[in-house]
Amino acid sequence: MLANSHCRMMPARLIESVRFCASQMTNKLKVELQLAPDATDEAPGAQCVARWVNTACEFSGSGELLNDCCVTVRMVDEAESQHLNFAFRQQACPTNVLAFPGAANQEFLPKEAGEEFGDIVICLPLVQREAAEQHKARDAHLAHLVVHGTLHLLGFCHDDAESARSMEELEVKILGELGIPDPYAAGVVVSEQRC
Repeated sequence: MLANSHCRMMPARLIESVRFCASQMTNKLKVELQLAPDATDEAPGAQCVARWVNTACEFSGSGELLNDCCVTVRMVDEAESQHLNFAFRQQACPTNVLAFPGAANQEFLPKEAGEEFGDIVICLPLVQREAAEQHKARDAHLAHLVVHGTLHLLGFCHDDAESARSMEELEVKILGELGIPDPYAAGVVVSEQRC
């Protein structure tokens, strides 16, 4: 879990609804949604975020390896995103998504229940701007970036053309399962400000 003085935990009833939603999925991955203080009105629901993460895990072929592990998804402002992006990637600008593997992510083996698989950080104001610029629904763009971050936690990357193509194809399949159109379709602008 990200330690941050600006962290605001979700009320217990919302966390329980996330756990309920996640337990209905094959992977039973527990998802905690954290909101920066100024992100509360614009953030998606906790159940949606849990569905996005768990669907990505299902389609990645991770099987039962992640049962009861935890992923924290944190919605932040541009200042926090820029701070994290600089601290961990030496990039002096905010970015739309960052993924930080957790302790349970050191070896891809069956995990103990409750282990932290990783954190996904989403810069909500940047994502909202990108969605408007790219003529996408905000929640569709958010879902894409949560899926993208989840795949990074699972070991997928886009360091070269072949791995980028494979990762994008998997993202399109996952998003299709969620009822979200292909974010890479002809004419769609893809942000340069992602991990």
